[in-house]
Amino acid sequence: MVIETKHVILKNLRIPLVVIVFGSVVTAACLYAQTPPDRPAAGLAASSPPTISLAEAVLKTIQANPGVSIQKETVVQGEGLLQQASGAFDLAATSQVSTERARSPIDQYAERQATAAGILYPDYIQTETRSYGVGLSKLTRSGVSIAPSISATDFYDSTSGKVAQTASILNFTVNVPLLRNLGREATGAGELAQESSLKAARNTTRHNIAQLINITAGNYWACLASRMSFELTMDTQRSAQTLLDLVENLVRAGSLEPAALNQARANLLSNRVDVRGQEENLYTGRQALAVSMGLTPQEMAGAPNPVGVFPEVVSAAQLESVDIQSYIHAALRQRGDYLGAQTDIETAAILLRQAQNRIKPRLDLGLSAGYAGLSEETDANRYYRALGNKLRGVNYLLTLNLELPMENNAAKGNLVWRKSQARVSDLALKGLANQIASETLVAFEGVRAAVNEYQLAEQAETAYQKAVEFENQKYMSGGSTLTAVIDVEGRYFKAGTTRIEVLRKYATALANFRFVTGSLLDQREGTEQFDLSRLLVFPKQGEKK
Repeated sequence: MVIETKHVILKNLRIPLVVIVFGSVVTAACLYAQTPPDRPAAGLAASSPPTISLAEAVLKTIQANPGVSIQKETVVQGEGLLQQASGAFDLAATSQVSTERARSPIDQYAERQATAAGILYPDYIQTETRSYGVGLSKLTRSGVSIAPSISATDFYDSTSGKVAQTASILNFTVNVPLLRNLGREATGAGELAQESSLKAARNTTRHNIAQLINITAGNYWACLASRMSFELTMDTQRSAQTLLDLVENLVRAGSLEPAALNQARANLLSNRVDVRGQEENLYTGRQALAVSMGLTPQEMAGAPNPVGVFPEVVSAAQLESVDIQSYIHAALRQRGDYLGAQTDIETAAILLRQAQNRIKPRLDLGLSAGYAGLSEETDANRYYRALGNKLRGVNYLLTLNLELPMENNAAKGNLVWRKSQARVSDLALKGLANQIASETLVAFEGVRAAVNEYQLAEQAETAYQKAVEFENQKYMSGGSTLTAVIDVEGRYFKAGTTRIEVLRKYATALANFRFVTGSLLDQREGTEQFDLSRLLVFPKQGEKK
């Protein structure tokens, strides 16, 4: 069930006046038909803007609002940072190729020996070295690094009288941290922190997108109320014009004093002021709705008019049975900003444990083990045959490296900072919990106040409707004045606009209550699958998202 606003047309005023003066309703109809139509209002009929429903407005917000896109990009950035942090543990391939030739002068002793022996000896020594190697390296998340490699070196010395020799080394190197950087909480803390930050970003993004939807809903309801109030004011203006025409005829016929014309004209002018004010409100509301939906500058001039009805007002009895604490607890379970703040505590704890680990001395155990090979062939095959020829081993090198900073101020300062960050994250969560509880209470009070105001507004409108009928009866019997009739009709119009405003207030309060309790946007579904009923129905206690 939905609620439509009532467009109040002052028929109660027109018909009695015609009965008094002319004795028939037909005369009133003829006079109304001859009344020149009002100029179309610029905010509605003249420009004929397109219309839009609430569902279309929300969908447009999700698709076009730059704020929504910005929030989605924060998640993309978080995914990029996580991938970047994971890159520290990528398997890396290495390769190396080099060639070197070196010529150095020989000493006098070697030169004299060569001369005495009658050997033609060059005046320099030439060495040629060629090498290549390939390998892999990987840092594991536990802090252990692994690096297997294969290399071959071809060496030639002009003075040795030997052919070129090719030596090969097959090696496997492991480095194990024993204190600092041992374990994933130390070496993999950066990746863990980014995983946690990405989780927080997704929760916060959902909350922020829900806030943008809430803003659009509020602008939609405000614009819809402005349109209904504008149409109501236009009806009232037409009735005021008809009244003026009737009074002019009555004055000309001598049935009313000329002073009545001033009252009727003042009434019409006052209504025209109201029309212009409501027209401006409607235009402003359309622009606010267009901005929240993300329309482009070229689309702003054609900002749409909302169509539809306000949500059904929940009964006051239903609200009286509400356990508000259950909604507060639900908000703490569901709200994306609170879940994000909880994740911030996890992130701070991860980085704190890493800082505590870095206080320790660095003690690394290194092991390098492998085989050595040799090839003395003269062809090019020696470059790869050396890898399997004359292999000897296992050769190994075992090291123990200790690094003990004497003051370690960098690590100590980082630890102090991380401890403070952890405390701040915890305090921020407590503060946010207090804020959410308060927002839930205030939002619920807003819904309850709107419900009570709606009941009073309905009663007031009904009472004024009866007052209009009664005042017209008095006027027909000569017991009232035209001023009194116009005044009570004005109050009846004011009651109608008040009822529209209360409906807007209720619809806005309902959307806000959904938002502050975290039930506006489902965390398990994409934003494109937004359930419109969340803006139209008060959430049930224990309702699952």
